[in-house]
Amino acid sequence: MDAYKILGVSADCTSAELKAAYRRAAQKHHPDRGGDAWAFQQVQQAFESVRDRHDVTRSTTEGTSPMSAKPHRSAPYPSRASAGATSPASARATPHASSARDSTSSATNKRGFLDTITAQLPLQNETSYFILVNVLDIVLTNMLLRRDAIEANPFAAYFLHRWGFNGMIAFKMVLVAFICVLAQVVARRKLSYARFILVAGIVIVGLVVVYSAILYSQHT
Repeated sequence: MDAYKILGVSADCTSAELKAAYRRAAQKHHPDRGGDAWAFQQVQQAFESVRDRHDVTRSTTEGTSPMSAKPHRSAPYPSRASAGATSPASARATPHASSARDSTSSATNKRGFLDTITAQLPLQNETSYFILVNVLDIVLTNMLLRRDAIEANPFAAYFLHRWGFNGMIAFKMVLVAFICVLAQVVARRKLSYARFILVAGIVIVGLVVVYSAILYSQHT
């Protein structure tokens, strides 16, 4: 995602505008204020990225001009021996410097891989609630079917009659997984749309769970 778009600023914004936009976005998405942890993390990363770009641009534009640079005393013309020779100390230092760069690059790649695995996902709370109500739906459905109830969902009933209860569970779990993945994809473009998908799913399946619980209580 574009860092400027996340913060809501243009590429030529000032440092004051950048900081003000970061404060607004951080307050909006802070988990302690009811925001999403993933969105808050995206805001932080976007601010650091834009701030680093501004620092690089500032250092480039404010650098010393060639005309204002102080003249340097010219060094003696090097002899042929000194120009072609390399001191033993520098020769020994070169492999160590190369290995240090390699180890630093390896550590950076390893850290990036770990950050990718442990990074926050969008709408983790909503996704957890959505999975929970679907598990409750499966549990109550199993309890009702044991009391000779009929599956009202025609798609689930098809899998139930064709492959039994395990087939119906597989159908519902695939559907839940599809909606969760869809919400993750949509969240990276529009977080509010993804939240709507998950909340709508929670409400719909939650109503089914409540209705199933009422039916079960009436048949006990």
